[in-house]
Amino acid sequence: MKEKIAQRHKAAAPEICVVCGKEFVPGSGSPKTCSKECAKILRKKYNQDYEKAHRNKRNARRRELYKQKKAREESKMKGYNNSWDQLVELMNDDIREAVHAELAPCTNEEFLERYLELDPDFQATLDQFAPDLET
Repeated sequence: MKEKIAQRHKAAAPEICVVCGKEFVPGSGSPKTCSKECAKILRKKYNQDYEKAHRNKRNARRRELYKQKKAREESKMKGYNNSWDQLVELMNDDIREAVHAELAPCTNEEFLERYLELDPDFQATLDQFAPDLET
């Protein structure tokens, strides 16, 4: 066993540890560090760098999800969010598509306001569908 290790040391080119700078003979694979302790330090640094690089993206996504959640809660409070698809089915297809082409992406409230501007007669349907909805 010691002979094999000695042969490997003679055959392998020495490497420099990326953490401590110590010269070492690598074992199997392509290690960048001389010991488990240096490997642990390198892994910790990698994880910190990864976290730092991705923190803004992750936080932006969390903020976006929070805004979407708040918007859903506000819509539910307005009384029609759970039935939005049913309300859309009652709309005139041509006007609905024109509003979609003009405003998308938009909130349901923005869409409904613009739709009512183009089709004021829909207010009567809306009053029957969701009487407590403020427009």
